[in-house]
Amino acid sequence: AAVLAPDSLLPAAAVVLETVRPDPLAAPDTEEYRLAVAMLPVRLRLNQDLVAFLVGFSKSVSEAVAAVENPLTSAIAAVAAAGGGHDAAAAAAAQAHSQSGAMQSGGQQQQGQS
Repeated sequence: AAVLAPDSLLPAAAVVLETVRPDPLAAPDTEEYRLAVAMLPVRLRLNQDLVAFLVGFSKSVSEAVAAVENPLTSAIAAVAAAGGGHDAAAAAAAQAHSQSGAMQSGGQQQQGQS
């Protein structure tokens, strides 16, 4: 590995996305994507206070995300309890989506009235 001068003109990160057709004769419509990511080394200087803050912040974010109710969870549980198939799951997901849309539009109407 070569040591680079700090003032080199290399980018800090490089991302390359290639589209490849693995077998153009057998399956002309099949495509694969190849992603290559390269980064220069990054030096981080962390002290105990910063690490404690990052740990506490990540815990509070994960707790906040866990507290948000997912409307699909109850729909999936209802389908599983009913023993329904794919059509029942799609109907339950559509119902959950429409309920979440109604909640969002109701909140927008209340905000507009105040």
